[in-house]
Parts: sequence; structure tokens; C-alpha cells
Amino acid sequence: MQKEELAGLLNRYLSGNATDNDLFLIDEWFRQTEEVTYILTEERKDIIEKRLLLRLRAITDNTGHRRYGHLRRFVNKRWRQIAAACVLGVGITGYYHRHTMSEILIPEKQQIITAGLYEIRTVLLPDSSKVVLNTGSSISYPLHGWKTRRDLTLKGEAFFDICQRPQPFIVRTRQLHVRVLGTSFVVSDKDKKNTAIVTVLTGKVQVAHARTILTLQPHKQVSVNPLTGIAEVTSANDKAVAAWTHNVLSFSETPLDQVFRAIGQRFKVQILIPPLKQGNEKLFTGTFNINDSLEDVLMALSLSTNITYKRVNDKQVDIQYP
Repeated sequence: MQKEELAGLLNRYLSGNATDNDLFLIDEWFRQTEEVTYILTEERKDIIEKRLLLRLRAITDNTGHRRYGHLRRFVNKRWRQIAAACVLGVGITGYYHRHTMSEILIPEKQQIITAGLYEIRTVLLPDSSKVVLNTGSSISYPLHGWKTRRDLTLKGEAFFDICQRPQPFIVRTRQLHVRVLGTSFVVSDKDKKNTAIVTVLTGKVQVAHARTILTLQPHKQVSVNPLTGIAEVTSANDKAVAAWTHNVLSFSETPLDQVFRAIGQRFKVQILIPPLKQGNEKLFTGTFNINDSLEDVLMALSLSTNITYKRVNDKQVDIQYP
């Protein structure tokens, strides 16, 4: 149930032979993705106007069957989207934004991987591509089908190192769709209110936003303003952009009790923390990388916050505040 099924549904719809079930499926498909519009050139729009608009309106004038009442309401709202689907090859080939019919009819089981609040997590995907998730970020992708389709959804920020394959690799976010074959890049799209950014380290990356598709070369970055929708391409400092990927823990003005909780989870030890008096809370800002041992981390905290620590045993650490 991929683009072939959708083509059949749309053809039956435009010819006036759609069943009630067909109408429901098409309506559901557009309802779930209606916030995204097709990317059409003026030439393509002219084709739609000349070849398909009158045909669509003619269908809505026919009220001889009860399904055409639904048809009239449906086409008046979305005739451009339906026509665009036909002009663009009656499907989603080369188009980033639409979900496939199969995703709606039979939702695929998803693998969801999330980095902890202060954790930077490295993930190996089924095709051996590597993803590094920044703190609090997550990815989700189908458990099956990676031989034919490499497609995932990102919430937050991540570094991608994609293995070269014939199938394109698609990263979907709230505001962007990124398409590559084999390259490394960083995507940051944390919230609809925040600027969405894609930075290319190696290879080429195609980025789609609203009606714009950009091709980025290495050491280039595109920033999309969520208020204006304007995309700006600039040069990027690769090392600065990807610096966080070498860390495993990252804290910014974080209460010490939360810092020790995250460290305990990271190193699988129990950290005993005395209660702090109200108004005497301590905050910590800093990062630790994959080469830092538990002893390194505790020593750094001791030097920067004046805490003392004692290794009770291999699985327990006692913390004392000054």
C-alpha cells in the first residue's frame, strides 16, 4: 500500500468512481498531513489550472449519488492538493512531506530511542548509520522495512553519520525534512518556536521547508526562522557545531542533586547525597566526555563546587557538601 494504492484512489476520485471508503482514506491521508503543502512551480500550477480544475469542479456539480455531497465539500477544500498529487506523478515520489497510505491504514511499530535529560546518547541504526542524540532528544523509526526505506523522525537535536546506500535516508522534524544518501550532518529542531538548523559536515544534503528545497554543500548551514519562514544559508564552523557530540553528559546551571543522579545512572552507581538546606542549593555547569572515568567526574565536581566524596565500594559513593 504505497504510492500505487494512492494513485488508484486518486484516479477513482477524479473520475467520479470513488467509493465512500476511498473518500474516507483520502480525507484521512490529507487530514494527517494537511499542514504541509505541495512544492509546485508556477508552470506546474498552470498545468493544474488548465487540465484538472474544470474536471474537479465538474465532479462536484454531480449530485446524483450520495457520495458526491461529500465530494463537493472535500474538493472545494483540497482540490489543489489532489491535483498536485496527480501532476507530480500521482504519489509521493521525490516529495518529502506526505505520509504513505500504509502508515495510516496499518501503522508500523516504531522503535523510539530517547536521550536522558543530561545524557548524550549514541545509537547505531539497522543500516549501521550512527546517530548521536543531544540531551532530551529522541528518534523514532519503523522496526521493519529498512532494506527498502530509511526514514526516521527526530525531536530535538542530533548528529547523523549516514552509511552510503542506494536508498535515500530521510530525517523528518517539526519544521524540516532532510534527504541524504551518505553523509554527516547535524539537525537541530527543538521546538516550533525555535530556529531550525541543518549543518553539513560531509557530503551533500537536501533540506525541504515549506515551499523551498535547498541543497547544502559541506561546511554550510541553513537556518529557518519559524516566525517568518525565511531560510538563510551561511558558512559553519564544523568543530563548534559538533563539539557536543564528543560528550556523554552535559549540564547547564543544573542543581547538584540532579547532576549526581545523572552521574549515578551513567556509571551505574548509587550516589548518597545529604539534604540541602533551603536557599543553599548549588548549581553546576559543565560537560563530561566518553573518556572521563567516574573518578575524573567526581574530582572535577570536587574542585569546582567544594564537595567531598568517598568511594564506599564499587557500587556506592558518599557525597558531603561543604
